[in-house]
Amino acid sequence: MYIGIQFNVVAVIQVKRIFLLFPSIVLLCSCTAVKFNPRYEQQQWHTVIVAPFSGDSSERTVSKRVDYQLSTLAGITVIPSYNVDMLLKQHDLQEQYEQHPREALFELAKKVNADGVIEGEVISNHANRSQAFHQVEITSRIVDTNNLAIVATSYEQNSALIGSLNELSMQSTDEIVAELQIALAKLGAQLP
Repeated sequence: MYIGIQFNVVAVIQVKRIFLLFPSIVLLCSCTAVKFNPRYEQQQWHTVIVAPFSGDSSERTVSKRVDYQLSTLAGITVIPSYNVDMLLKQHDLQEQYEQHPREALFELAKKVNADGVIEGEVISNHANRSQAFHQVEITSRIVDTNNLAIVATSYEQNSALIGSLNELSMQSTDEIVAELQIALAKLGAQLP
């Protein structure tokens, strides 16, 4: 009987260890960093353009979520990425955009008197036979239209074993948006 009780105690301890380890397995890595150039503190920017994020198939979801969450900021006009195509047509920059997208975006920013451009990149990997977890990396930066200096930059990397890649992408995007809001607040925007 003593052996049976000892075995049950060992089994309970092992189960507890698994449950304590479980949260670290679910979220393998969540790394974030935001940097802000202090020279730009309280510059009182009026307008920024959100460029369509580049990268893999997740970039549309990320761009839409960034547009949606930044569009309600007071004190700064945010031109969302879904309006960029229309503005490129209005300012005869569509052909240039096809050849040199970044140059065309900054030319557009000057034409619409935008102080800066928010640009970014998305890289995501599905779990598969060679990789046991989903992974999303999002990089964003706010760039000064006049001198192309980086005003703020943010990097988010998340990995998870459980859940969908879309859920992981939304979580990473929300963290990037929070960091962009902080940077835009330093430039004069008012957080909702």
